[in-house]
Amino acid sequence: AAASCNAGTCGIACNFGFGNCDNSAGNGCEINTQTNINNCGACNNACPPVANGNRGCTAGNCGIASCNSGFSNCDGNSANGCETHLLTSTNHCGACGNACFVANGFPACSSGACNIAACNSGFANCNGNAGDGCEINVNTNVNHCGACNNVCPGGFSCSNGLCAPP
Repeated sequence: AAASCNAGTCGIACNFGFGNCDNSAGNGCEINTQTNINNCGACNNACPPVANGNRGCTAGNCGIASCNSGFSNCDGNSANGCETHLLTSTNHCGACGNACFVANGFPACSSGACNIAACNSGFANCNGNAGDGCEINVNTNVNHCGACNNVCPGGFSCSNGLCAPP
């Protein structure tokens, strides 16, 4: 700060980024308004709460200091806070932008990992691998006819999920 005297009254002029928020010249410009969440950009300008996170003040602007575990600010909009639950969002599963996809089925996200919520009618996940989705057409596959591991006898075919004789 710089000391000033105007009409017989002493005062201070704060340097950029600092404020005399308690109006006491004795302790000078005691607040850094560039980083203080209760005086962000100016004295008495408190940053609002952040949904699922912690408020922050950077360069005199309110924003997000950090997100709670399992949450993130995937849309980049600090006004709605840490809006994405990374442990359950199929569009941002485990990380922003990591969308889940299931071939022949419907995706799910649990504990931040993509998996299968359900398979389309006539399909199944017989190998237990979520990465290749519901890979078996149980209506036509002789090794998984109507259900996983239901093998049709030799020479039989699988039609509409039923083993049919030759």
